[in-house]
Amino acid sequence: MNTQKIDKASIRIATTDDAVHLARFYSYFENKTITAKQVETRLTATRHLETPLLAIVDDKPVGFASLRLVPALSSEAPHAEITELYIEIENQSDEHEPRIIKRALLEKAEGIAQDKGATSLTLHTGLKNKASQGLYRSLGYLDYALAMQKSLVTT
Repeated sequence: MNTQKIDKASIRIATTDDAVHLARFYSYFENKTITAKQVETRLTATRHLETPLLAIVDDKPVGFASLRLVPALSSEAPHAEITELYIEIENQSDEHEPRIIKRALLEKAEGIAQDKGATSLTLHTGLKNKASQGLYRSLGYLDYALAMQKSLVTT
């Protein structure tokens, strides 16, 4: 099993067996119910483009990140992006633990991206999420772009 131990967090690639844990994270953070079966289907559908990483502390899944690597027309190197990064903060006894877990997830994602030929890694965070922005900057991430979004769903 591909596991990395950093401080208190073990990071490993999630499998379809972890769908129940990922569904719990998605349901909580996206504020809508997502079933383990839906997550399992999505994991299978994206297995060639996304690498889901699971953070484990004391044998309990406490967070995850998803690394997307896609070929790019603009360069020989694939485009690497963190598409999700969720940590269960309320269950942590140490206030620094969420930072440790995020750092461990990002370091694992960076290593995988480099191994696959990516030359940079992009991530998005909320404009008001100052704590995470500070952490990402401390890890060498720079302000790069303003992401904009438009809903394509009509009501």
